[in-house]
Amino acid sequence: MLPVRYGPILVKFCVERLGKEILGGLSFITEHIVLDVGHTKFNSRQLEKALERNPDSLPTMVAAGTDVLDAYGAFLSDCLQTARQTRSSLTSVPRA
Repeated sequence: MLPVRYGPILVKFCVERLGKEILGGLSFITEHIVLDVGHTKFNSRQLEKALERNPDSLPTMVAAGTDVLDAYGAFLSDCLQTARQTRSSLTSVPRA
């Protein structure tokens, strides 16, 4: 759901900040937004079937999903920190 829910917001933000020219560099994100709509529906059906067969697995699934989202959040935080460091190093370089 992350690309489906937040992808369009990210793309809009990038276009507002960087102009429409950035869209060519966002193809990975824009393609995943489209593809993940179908994946999300498929995954939802599969989870529903799995829980119908084994409802006691819900706590384990929730714990695993929580761990995955925590790891993904840490990855995004690392990306943000790297971007900020890169931006800082680029803006602190004296221009000739």
